[in-house]
Amino acid sequence: MSNNDEDSLSRTTRKLAHMKLSPLQAEVLRELLRGERTTTELAFGIFGTEYGDGQFEAYHGRVRRAVKAMEKTGLIARKGLLGREKPFRLTQYGAAKVLSIIPDVSAPSAWRKMDLILFVVVPAIGIIALNTLHPVWTNLFSLILGMALFRAAQIVRRVM
Repeated sequence: MSNNDEDSLSRTTRKLAHMKLSPLQAEVLRELLRGERTTTELAFGIFGTEYGDGQFEAYHGRVRRAVKAMEKTGLIARKGLLGREKPFRLTQYGAAKVLSIIPDVSAPSAWRKMDLILFVVVPAIGIIALNTLHPVWTNLFSLILGMALFRAAQIVRRVM
């Protein structure tokens, strides 16, 4: 193995460690890369057990806890609103995080610097518009508020 390959492998290992995924969560990601899966399907695919096996409930509980933790970080999301067994899918943010493991690919972030600036500017312009009641400031506030709401919806969509 050449030095370049060792450096690449070392970077990949550090990125995996930085994502703080358990081995089970890494397996869940691997399964979800193949498509949407319910927790039952994930338990079957990872542990090879079916409903009714003696160990199924224990494995299903482990998968359910792993999925819940990954859902909180925005890596995966449930697909539907109604129904008992809702399939999980990889979010855009989760897919970008998985791709960031590849060497020379930067890690994704849900926020950009321009987003933070926009979210700080909105209340400032709102205060100015409220104090002056001048139509220019009011229109500018409406425009900036619309941009901020649109961007917030995009951010939420990436992790949902």
